[in-house]
Formats: sequence, C-alpha cells, structure tokens
Amino acid sequence: ITLELAEAGLDPARVYAVWSFWDNKFLGTAKGTWSTPSLDGWACQHLVFTPIAAAANAPVLIGSNLHISSGVAEIKSVTTSTKGIQISFTDAGARDGRLFFHSTKPLKLVQAGGLEAGQVEAAGENVWALDVRARQSNGAQILKLAVP
Repeated sequence: ITLELAEAGLDPARVYAVWSFWDNKFLGTAKGTWSTPSLDGWACQHLVFTPIAAAANAPVLIGSNLHISSGVAEIKSVTTSTKGIQISFTDAGARDGRLFFHSTKPLKLVQAGGLEAGQVEAAGENVWALDVRARQSNGAQILKLAVP
C-alpha cells in the first residue's frame, strides 16, 4: 500500500521517520510517499510519521511502545536542541515501556527523575532506544539525554 503524504495532511517535501507500533521498530524514512512492505490480506500497520531534519542534528522522539497511541497519553512535553533532548511525562498511561529516538549522533542518559531508566542502546541506523520503568505518580517524571 502506498501512502501519499500530502493526502495524509503531511508536507511531502519534508523527511519523516517512520515508526511501526506493532513491529516496535523504526522502518526507515519517507519523503513524498511511503510504501508498506507486502502485507497479508488480514494484516495492518500502525505507523507514526515524525518530521526529522538531518541537517539540524538534533535528536527527535520518533516512537514508543508505552501505548498504542505511541506515548500520546504519557508524554507531556519534549524539548530538543543539538545538545540533547528532555522528555517530561504525565501521570497517565503505561508505567513501563521503551522510547525510540532518531539522532545522527549517539545519545547518553544524563538524568532520570521520577522513574527508572536503562542505558541508551543502538536500535538501527541513527536510531536509539531507552527503556523506562516504574514511572511514579504525583510527581515530576523527567528524562534528559545528551549528545556527548
């Protein structure tokens, strides 16, 4: 199945990271269109398209397995710069899961408050993964990752 990004309300001139919730993985990048791999007649894909700007060299949160909405209920805010990324969480949703980032440079965990976090791991070309666990209610939940 080929998706015309403009028909989905996306800017066809931008580059997007394509995240597959059901596969729990980064599928690549798209510009203009995206074609799925061959799918069985009963199959589907749940995809998230996140704009990325390779020239900016800033990390971008591209997906998670916290919830089928890919973190919409759990993520309060994301602040990014060429030096790193900070994620603030709400009290809603899943308490444990995995976050995925697109970054042309490796990422390093520098702070985890109100939750437990594993180490950043490579999860594909320019893709990094981080496990979060035991998100604590009724307090700030923050992750800070740096570009070393």
